[in-house]
Parts: sequence; structure tokens; C-alpha cells
Amino acid sequence: RRPQRVPLTLCLALCMLLLFSVYSVLRPPLHSMHAGRRAEQHPPALAIEDAAQREHGGALARNSISLQGAEARADAIVHDAPSNAQPPELTHRLDQCLTQPHVEYEGGVAIWGANNLQRDAAACCDSCRRHREQTESSGGGGAPCVLWVFCADPLGCDAQKHGECWGKTWAGAATLEAPTIRASGAGCRWTSGAVFAAHELEAVERAAAAAKKAEMERRERSSNARVYFDIQINGKAAGRVVFVLYSSEAPRAAENFRAMCTGERGGKYHFKGMRFYRIIDKFIDQAGVQGVSSVWGGAFDDDPGGLALKHDKPGLLSAANSGPDTNSGHFSIVVAPAPHLNGGYTIFGEVVEGIDVVYAINKLTTKGTDRVTGDAIVSAAGCLRSCEPRNVQPKCAQRAKELTSVQGRPMHACTS
Repeated sequence: RRPQRVPLTLCLALCMLLLFSVYSVLRPPLHSMHAGRRAEQHPPALAIEDAAQREHGGALARNSISLQGAEARADAIVHDAPSNAQPPELTHRLDQCLTQPHVEYEGGVAIWGANNLQRDAAACCDSCRRHREQTESSGGGGAPCVLWVFCADPLGCDAQKHGECWGKTWAGAATLEAPTIRASGAGCRWTSGAVFAAHELEAVERAAAAAKKAEMERRERSSNARVYFDIQINGKAAGRVVFVLYSSEAPRAAENFRAMCTGERGGKYHFKGMRFYRIIDKFIDQAGVQGVSSVWGGAFDDDPGGLALKHDKPGLLSAANSGPDTNSGHFSIVVAPAPHLNGGYTIFGEVVEGIDVVYAINKLTTKGTDRVTGDAIVSAAGCLRSCEPRNVQPKCAQRAKELTSVQGRPMHACTS
């Protein structure tokens, strides 16, 4: 008997079934492939420099956000995703903790820290991430946790206990601005971080890089005067503090300070012999020549560019005043971020050398008070670079037509 032939179509079907079975065994799961590609496209690129620069033994913290990899990551997203692609799941977008030791972020309370004790910063970050995911997925009211601060010190953080994890809202969410720093530096016991979505991270990195570039340009601009104080503390030489003055952003305040350093007006218009009369722990060292308003003989108006700058790091020069357009020769050197001063006080320069001397002055006060326990005096002052006088008028040349509130007072703000 001849064997019965198997139909050709049946043979082809059996072969295809065999090939499909082999492919199913060897092929990785689809979600694993996508996760791998996502990891390649979105490497953790928010690099934090924490207390990295110490000038002349000081501790001037320069917390900055690096743009490294941001443009390449954005390019990969644009060119790899199809035009009708849906955004990835929220859990895949919030995969960064962006931890900054010795930094405390500003923000409204989303999670009460006393009720949210965590073992470490990573667990604190996870609790903030879960809060954001739950808040946004529910579609209910209330702002989600985006920023978090964790008390990392075993001895606690002032009145807060070790392990307290405070979830905070992000004031810059609408404009994608970098988080506001409330405190920073080696003395800050908090660790902070954020859980950003991919597009938020990209925008914050770009904004931070632009701000860092502008900051460096202000510091290194050759036309900006560099002036100095030689300081004596309790009768002994403590060292020299060198400042760069922001003549473009704050021409009035910068020119007054430069001329008071050189003493070119003569008489009492000189910082030599000036005493730091108001020192507040971890806040400011304040000074000024008693009986002198300015080199123009009276108060001078605000500088719009200086008012726009932020009190976001130690070492900034901030003009003292008693309200809008009442600046004088009195000033403060801030020794920590002071966001509550933003918009009300003109920033007109910063310390570029001798921040350790500034901190030594601040130690002349009793902890947590403004009670001064010693003397800090400017034994000499002068100019080192770009010392020529500027033709600057003490009064504003042009004002805004609309009323705005400055330090709680309605006014036509100076625009030039």
C-alpha cells in the first residue's frame, strides 16, 4: 500500500506554528524592551554640586544643576517617538530623586514631616513620588508633592526630628522654574530633592544652566569694579574680603559702594573705620557709615536689575533700605540664602574672595540672635580693578505707568 500523502497546506501550517513557538520563547517581553530603551534615553543627568567650592578656607556653597546630557536626551525623544505616540505612564516619568545634601528647598506643605518618618532620603523621595502619582491620577484637588526635604542628621534639624520627611509643593510648576533654596551649605542639616516629570526636568536643567552662565558672566565681567575690605576682628587682622560689583544690573548701588571704598569724595565718605553694627546668626553681616546716606548726599533709588536678582546663596551684597527707593550707604552681606528678601532689596555685588572672613564676622553674634559679642571693623578699603568713576544719577530716569506693590507699598516702580 502506498502511504497517504499529507496535504501541502497542512505542512506549511505546521512549519509556521513551529517557527512562531521558537520566536515566542526567544523574544524578550515587549515592556522590557521599552524599559531598556527608556533607560538609555533618560539617564540620570541632573548632577548636583554640593558645597564644592571653598574659597580661601571658606564654605561658599555653589549648588548648581548640570545641563550634561539634556540636549541629547531631548533629541532622542523627538526622533525616536512616532508622531502619534502617547506619553509614557506617570510611574515611568517620575524615576528621579535628584538628591541635594545640605540643602533645604522652599515650598508649601504637601506631606507633614512629623507624620512621615522615613529611614533615608531615598525612602523620603519614594513617599513624595507616591503622593504625586496618587494626587494626579485621582484628579482631585490639592497640589501634589514635587519637592521633598529629609532631616538626615541623627541629632535632628533644629526643632525637627531625624527622619522627618516633608513633602513640598513646587511654586515654579507653572513657569518650570528651578526650586527656591531656603538654606544651603555645610551647616544645613537637610537633604532635599525633587520628583520631576521628563519635560519638567528638561526645563529646570535648561533654566539652571542659563542662570549659572549669567552668574559667571556677572562675576567675570571685566568692566565690573573689584573692591576690597581689610577686616579686623577684636583688634586683630582677620583677612581681606574682595567683592565684584554688578555695575550693569545695579549701577546706582554699585557706584555708591565703589566710591565709598576709594574714599574719593573725601571726609566721612569712606568705609575705612566702619563697624559691622548688626550681625544676625546665619543671616546677615550689616554695616554702613553712620551719618552718611550716600556719596550723592541723600538716599538713592532702586536699581531694577538688582531687584530682579535673587538672594539665593551666601556672599551677596544687598542694599539696606527703609522702603522702596530709600537706598543708602548701608548694606548687608548675606551668609545664607534669604528668599524672603527677593524683590525688596537690591543685590549689587558678591564676595569673590574671603568668604571665610565673612563667616568669622557672623560668629560674633550669639546663636539664633542679633546680639553682637565682639567688634568687626574695616581697617582699610579700596579698589583693585575697573576703578574709574561712572556717570550715574541717583534718581530713577523712567518709571512704569502701572502701579505695582514693592514691599507692600503701591508705587510706580523704577524701570531705568
